Amino acid sequence: MLRNHVQLYEQSNYPLEMWHHPFAITSDEFTKKDGKKIRVSRVTIPDTSPKANRPTVTDAKLKLVKYAEEGSRHEERNSLAYSWIAITGARSYELLQVVTGKLPTREQLDRIFAGALDWTIEVKRKGGRDGRLVPTADLLRRTLNFVDSERAGIVKKCESLGLPVDDGLFLTDKGTTLAVSSLQGLARLAFQRAGVAGSIHRIRAIPARKAVEVALDVADVGDVELGLDTIWKHAILMRAADILDHRSTRTLEHYLNDLINSRIQKSTASKLHLVESAISERELTLAALERRIMDQSKQLDIGRLIADFRRTRTLAGATVEEVSQLEDFTAKLDAVIQEFKQAV
Repeated sequence: MLRNHVQLYEQSNYPLEMWHHPFAITSDEFTKKDGKKIRVSRVTIPDTSPKANRPTVTDAKLKLVKYAEEGSRHEERNSLAYSWIAITGARSYELLQVVTGKLPTREQLDRIFAGALDWTIEVKRKGGRDGRLVPTADLLRRTLNFVDSERAGIVKKCESLGLPVDDGLFLTDKGTTLAVSSLQGLARLAFQRAGVAGSIHRIRAIPARKAVEVALDVADVGDVELGLDTIWKHAILMRAADILDHRSTRTLEHYLNDLINSRIQKSTASKLHLVESAISERELTLAALERRIMDQSKQLDIGRLIADFRRTRTLAGATVEEVSQLEDFTAKLDAVIQEFKQAV
């Protein structure tokens, strides 16, 4: 019944009259690690998972959302929040549990980059269960820069007004930790400006897909038959669900189906995603440093001071406050240059 419908050999191994036969199901030959050859058909797996039709936020789409935040009042805060979700897989309410006291020091960050220290942040998951967020070294560096710049500005302003300040990482202008509904609303506006379908919760599709892809690497599925309902499939979904704290594997099935249909068999997914994440975070770090320099330049009339110095060869025309500000700016510029060298 299957004769001449399913391609079982290379075209050249068929009789001459069959070389151009249009097989209903074609196949390709692959060589396994042990040298044996197998044939894999090009049949795709139908996606019947319950969330297959939901809009999927990718790295490229998230970058558009971050660009849409440019010029907003809290551009760095909002962009950083999106990065935390994309890298750690945190839910909104889990992310807002992160406080500055749970962040590493600069010295500890150096050890993290050197691979001598791992860093996790404990949070409460659904149902009050204990969980952990695992940020990358680049994400932590960008976070510490944010704490020393934009967040420090909020703290200073609140203290001058006599307002108490929460120890949460993501603050409002009043010094309180950002509410979940507020974060979701800000993200909704950014998605709309970027023309991207989705929400802040759908950012978790990025780590979800990556978790499934990395699990596929570990399973080394190139040596097994890609069946519709096999043990290895459930094992991969269970592992990915554990990484993301998903109660059910059903919500992850469409990611696995997409990857199988894309023929991802022997990729280097984990290393590739780490590199992509590092590049993205370093780009954002450099952008934040550039904004800090521009802000300092606007606060201090450097152009006039330079013009006076060129004309008189002294800073006699500057006030004591301006000279103090210039010295402070020079020190901050040196710090920014050091951060720039580390980011590059």
